[in-house]
Amino acid sequence: MITNKGLANVVALFMVLIIVILIALPFLFLYASIQSYRQASTLIVSNYQYLRDLQIKQVTSGHPTIYYNSTAIIFKYFVNGSFVPPLDLTITDIMYLNQQGVWVSIPLNYPIVVSADETLNLPSYVNGRPIVIVTSLGNIFFLTPNSSIGPR
Repeated sequence: MITNKGLANVVALFMVLIIVILIALPFLFLYASIQSYRQASTLIVSNYQYLRDLQIKQVTSGHPTIYYNSTAIIFKYFVNGSFVPPLDLTITDIMYLNQQGVWVSIPLNYPIVVSADETLNLPSYVNGRPIVIVTSLGNIFFLTPNSSIGPR
């Protein structure tokens, strides 16, 4: 009597191998997609950080210079030709330090896009108070009365 037990073992091994592959493939695709999302998010974050740093360099080099004379904020573009490309400065909030020592938002029509020399008049209750300018890239510029950021 001859039996074919060896063939059954090979068939069982192939079935187990197919099941393992069918289970492992979705996990491999999931792992690959997580890695690509991780790479994309890293690129987005590094691009955002680059733009934040570029905006700080831009303002400190006079594109625009921000001057606060205690009644108004004056934005003046310093044209020296050394900073390319010029970017618009987008202000998302301006706050002042009130008498109780609390930062309070000044109600203006936000966002304010500064693209040329201009003056932004502040309400009279802000006169003589320190202010903070918050930009769309998350930079915060602190100014006391009669101070500036960038060349005058």
